[in-house]
This record gives sequence, C-alpha cells and structure tokens, in this order.
Amino acid sequence: MNLAIEHFQRVKNRLTWFINKVTAKKRTLPKCLIIGAQKAGTSSLYHYLVQHPQIKQGFCKEVHYFDGGINEKTDTFNKGVNWYRAHFPLEKNMKDDDICIDATPMYLFNPLAPKRIKSLLPDAKLIILLRNPAERAISHYFHVKRHGFEPLNIENALANEERRLDHIKSSNNYKHPDFRLFSYKERGIYLEQIKRYQALFNKSQILILHSDNLFQQPKATLRQIFNFLMIDTEVKIGDLKSQNIGNNKTKVSTDVYEQLQTYFEEANNELFNHIGEKFDW
Repeated sequence: MNLAIEHFQRVKNRLTWFINKVTAKKRTLPKCLIIGAQKAGTSSLYHYLVQHPQIKQGFCKEVHYFDGGINEKTDTFNKGVNWYRAHFPLEKNMKDDDICIDATPMYLFNPLAPKRIKSLLPDAKLIILLRNPAERAISHYFHVKRHGFEPLNIENALANEERRLDHIKSSNNYKHPDFRLFSYKERGIYLEQIKRYQALFNKSQILILHSDNLFQQPKATLRQIFNFLMIDTEVKIGDLKSQNIGNNKTKVSTDVYEQLQTYFEEANNELFNHIGEKFDW
C-alpha cells in the first residue's frame, strides 16, 4: 500500500511540475527568502511560516536557483527566471498582501547568490538563522555522514577540511560537491557571508535571528518575523514541531567541541560586535 501511495505521489508531482512549467510566466516570485544558515532550523522555520494564511507554499522548500543547484552537471540558474517562477503560485491566486517563500540555506554560503538575488528580487526580505557554529558544524558532519558521503571520522573530517576545499577556492567552482558537503567550519564564519548581503540590501530588508530563540521562544520569534514581513502578527501557528532532525548523531568528544569553540571564538566576537548583539556561544 505504501508503495502505491509513493508511486501516486511521484506521478502527481511530475504532473504538477509539468503544469507549473507551462504556466510559469503567469506565476509570482517570492517576496521573502530564508537564506541560511544550513542546519540552523530553516526547515522548521519554513514549516511554521507556511501555516500562516498569508504565506503561500511553493512547489518545494529549497529551490536552489540562485546557487545553481546541487547537481554538479546541471546549473539551475542557467535555466532562467521562468524555471524559477514555475516553483511558485499563480499570480491570480495571490492577494495583495500574500507572499511566498524560497527557503534555500545554501544562498547564505554561496558567494554568487547575493548579486543574483539582488538583480531579480531587489526588494526581497531576507531571513538569516544563525546557530552556534560549533554545534552547526557537528550537525552538518552527521548530516553528510547519514547520507553516505563522509568516509572520515569527525576528527579527521574537521582536520582535513581546508585541504578538501582548497581546490574550490582556487577555481571558484562552487558547484563542486565538496563545497556543499565538507564545509563544516567554513560555513560557520557567518560575518563574511552576512556582509555580502549587507553590501547589496538595505538593513531593513535583512532579519538576523538566533536559532535557539526560534525553538525556545517560537511564538515570540514568529511574531517578530511576521512583523518583519508586514503580515498579520496575531496568527497562531498550530504545529510547532521541529523538522528535519537527524537520527544518527552521536556524542562527540569534549576535545572536538572545545576545538571548534576555540576555532570560532574570534569570528564570533567579530560577528557580535558587527550586529550589536551577543549570542550565548
């Protein structure tokens, strides 16, 4: 029975995508992008937001347009704006105060994404979720391990990160899988990534949040986001269950955690000074 349901869903998705592509020119573009960080709660935030009646769900959560996609052989950005539009609702079904969202956490880390977003969506609202980078790196490692792409233990993976990513920096080949998979520590240098967006977008267009607040104070944090998006702030979100929680994470040694905390200490302090807020990292 489950196989039959899965087959039906696949057929339904293919048919939906075909219709979306045919009607792409009549579809809206997102007014808000959740751009990162990866493993910082973006799946949960997206799940919460699409329950708001003014936020319309698209074809999928992560569109991967502005970063070119996760397939090394296919560049989704080169597919053009109509391919991107195909992921979102028809304009005629959107009220004036409705919005839709693209939640692709790779956008924060990919250096090509900010200018591409600015060119197509200059008035977009951008949401950035930041998690303790040491915890984020560990979660990222187990995510990659769970999907079978990481042969090394966590100590060796962290120690070999610079070597693994060196060819990316020399070639600017951000489509290479290593850039996405093995950037455990690099992704946690948040300030460099944030500044790329702040150089292009007004301060009023960017909301930076601590992911712990989303999970520890979800109602207050969502109200803050609704206010940022200028939608009804009194809407109550019914399902606040966390999403995309890995089940293979094991306890790492104190040495690994302390090593990461030390690695990120200076970068964290620079971030706090820049944004005028100190998180409990």
